[in-house]
Amino acid sequence: MREFIQAFEHSTERMYQMLYGAVEDPDDDQGVTEVFEWFNLVFRFSTYALLSGWIGDKQDASTIRTTINLTTGEMAQEGERIEMKIPKKYRRSARRI
Repeated sequence: MREFIQAFEHSTERMYQMLYGAVEDPDDDQGVTEVFEWFNLVFRFSTYALLSGWIGDKQDASTIRTTINLTTGEMAQEGERIEMKIPKKYRRSARRI
């Protein structure tokens, strides 16, 4: 996570420098402001995605067990699927887009 934050901040800082060099008054330019807002949004979503990958209940888990009897040729499969559990207070923000 530290490496991601450092790399993202480094990249956005370089982009800020390029944007500020491209226009006369960057503080008064709507295009520059929009790009800054997109950087912040991408950073937020990327951080959420990384954290969700580490939180165990944020991932669906599926297991399938196959048993084959080599003498009779019988095959049996059983599976288990554990869907992620979202606490009630977070369900509204976890809806699919």
